[in-house]
Amino acid sequence: MRLNGPVVRRAATRAGRNGLWSCAPPCTPTQAAGVDQRLRPAAPALAALTPPRGRGKRQSTAEATRVEAMALVLKTHRVEGLLSVVWEKPVEQHPRYLGRGRGSATRPPRVLADTRSHIPRMARQADNLAGLRPRCGWQAVVTQARQQRLSWEEAVVG
Repeated sequence: MRLNGPVVRRAATRAGRNGLWSCAPPCTPTQAAGVDQRLRPAAPALAALTPPRGRGKRQSTAEATRVEAMALVLKTHRVEGLLSVVWEKPVEQHPRYLGRGRGSATRPPRVLADTRSHIPRMARQADNLAGLRPRCGWQAVVTQARQQRLSWEEAVVG
């Protein structure tokens, strides 16, 4: 096996292990495409948390539950910090009259507020994505062997 890329840095890690950083240029476009592949299905999964009105469509009304579900989707697709989500909570007000039957001029009205949240837009965070792209193609190798006993090729292949 031929290794692509030089050893950039040897670093000491916890528990006396030696760390090596290497760059594999052929892996760079594949890893960059992997980020896009993770972002692509995350958007519909987030939009499914606030479905439009219809039969059998139900939203969670608690904001804490919704935020928790969004965080779970972002974590599942491994896009935390790469996708920003904005949601709106428009309030629809419906006047209803107290008591049974139709309303009249003498019956007091009551206003019911119906709150339904939806996600109007999701945006990729370009600055975080730009910071992630230069790291594509790099890998860390950690070994317990001493630096004097193990060459670069033996550490990575072995």
